[in-house]
Amino acid sequence: QHELMTRASAQKRLGACAEHVKDMGRKDKLAWALDLKDRANEFYAANSLEEAAKLYNDCLVGLDLDGTEEENEEVKHKLQLPVCTNLAACMIESGQYDRTVELCDIALSVDPNHCRALYRRG
Repeated sequence: QHELMTRASAQKRLGACAEHVKDMGRKDKLAWALDLKDRANEFYAANSLEEAAKLYNDCLVGLDLDGTEEENEEVKHKLQLPVCTNLAACMIESGQYDRTVELCDIALSVDPNHCRALYRRG
């Protein structure tokens, strides 16, 4: 019951984020997501891992990979890579190892030599 409520809450939250960014341009989406990432980093530093994980997940809603190759590389390196590795750190702390591996695999698809992703993946 608790897990279903948690999933429903997460879906509602992500739906609200998607609604918020749906009419934004690429640059605005990226700026919005990077601001969320910075806020998530603050929660992570304060050891509020659950709140940090929520914000990192919200950031991923802002991923816009429908641009030019150069624009997509910018989004991958500025947003997708750090958010996935930071979210993976939260997942390790909460014991969600399968999710950790998935996130690290995404990060490694952006940068196959990324030390944190390699380390956290195990």
